[in-house]
Amino acid sequence: MRASLIFTHAPMAELYHITIALVDAPRPIIRKIQVPATVLLSDFHRIVQAAMGWQDMHLHEFALANKRYTSKQTIQNTLEWGSPEDIELIDESTVALNQLLRKTGDEIAYLYDFGDDWEHKITLTERSLSHEIIVLTHAEGRCPPEDVGGVWGYKTMLEAFAKPKNNAEAEEYKLWLGIKQWDADDVQWSDIFDRVLLEHATYQTRLRSASLIKTMQAPRAAMHTPIVPMVLALLNYLQTSGPTKLTAKGWLPKNIVQAMFDAYDNSAFWEEAYIFDNKVPREEENMPVLLSRKLAQHAGFVKVSKGKIELTAKGNKHLAIAAHSDLYKLLLKAAITKLLWHQLDGHAKLPQIQQTFPDMLVWLIGNNDYVPISALIELILLWHPEIYQEVQDNYFEPEEALLYAWLHRVETIARLFNLLNFKSSTRSNAKTRKLQEHDLVAISQLAREVFKPTCESFKS
Repeated sequence: MRASLIFTHAPMAELYHITIALVDAPRPIIRKIQVPATVLLSDFHRIVQAAMGWQDMHLHEFALANKRYTSKQTIQNTLEWGSPEDIELIDESTVALNQLLRKTGDEIAYLYDFGDDWEHKITLTERSLSHEIIVLTHAEGRCPPEDVGGVWGYKTMLEAFAKPKNNAEAEEYKLWLGIKQWDADDVQWSDIFDRVLLEHATYQTRLRSASLIKTMQAPRAAMHTPIVPMVLALLNYLQTSGPTKLTAKGWLPKNIVQAMFDAYDNSAFWEEAYIFDNKVPREEENMPVLLSRKLAQHAGFVKVSKGKIELTAKGNKHLAIAAHSDLYKLLLKAAITKLLWHQLDGHAKLPQIQQTFPDMLVWLIGNNDYVPISALIELILLWHPEIYQEVQDNYFEPEEALLYAWLHRVETIARLFNLLNFKSSTRSNAKTRKLQEHDLVAISQLAREVFKPTCESFKS
């Protein structure tokens, strides 16, 4: 990722120039960064981790006076263990950096790893008005290894390496670290600079994806998507026939399923849904039709009552004004915010897949070329490291579980709304195969039309 690409067209904002110093380190370990003044402490934590070179493997907290700012999970654990009565615990995701650092010279403490107790002093050294960027500007001293025993353990390690060659203590450290020598002055600039740059990209993506749903624009090509003609066929049928009885198990009758199938004449789409030679299965075996009906219900166009499905006033209104673009917009909003994607398969719930979908759309809009699905999976894990806790499975590795969820959920929704271009199909043996670099996707032109106003500043 190039800085010129990431920072292009970034909006103007108040920037904080921050100095981070590791307290009591055996030699100076200092970082200087620039961040938006309004960055949340939960995001600032990840920026500090990236700039220092830590791996975010342990608990952390920000401290100011008698207040401690940390994650919800840490707060819950602390309350269960018992915390001092004079300490106030606050969710870091609810507090912005400029609520703690207000003027030049203000300081807060940042503690990482409650066993090794790495204490950092964070100082606001300057305020400026500039492009909203997150960037590392200066680094001094290499980040100590994780679990080395705090500043005193790191001092012992440096002393061991400073002794004559082939001493047993140094050899033990080399074996533990898997290195031949430790250079305490090598700050690993390229690595930490790129990690901070990634945090900038992630931060910008989060800002845009947060407003994505609210600012969706009506597309000009809504009728060319699978879902709009199928939903219109359902609404037209109910407008003509009135409330219609469902099957004994609550499914649409076959004639409505046939009408919805006929409404979207695209053999390639139906073959991807495993429907061949125009042999239309029942609704429970026809995922596109089933999803279209469910989303029509979630969007308020139809309702089911006493074993019958019927058109609502809202659905009738949309038929009357033929607002196909608005119909698409409302259905997509329902798909992202109301539909429970984990119901699309019997795998682990993995709700984060659904939550990261807008993030992925925003990110893909900034990429004109096809990108590997594996790259998107990697981004998900970077944006939401806690997702590892949700993909513990006896049969799948985390990356494989995420791929499985992608293929059975994200791809299903993306195809229904024509949001992504798929360069190669990957669904046939998804349960057994590993991630492959030839699994390539790109944002569709329709999605660019829909989301361009929201994401324009993200593009180069």
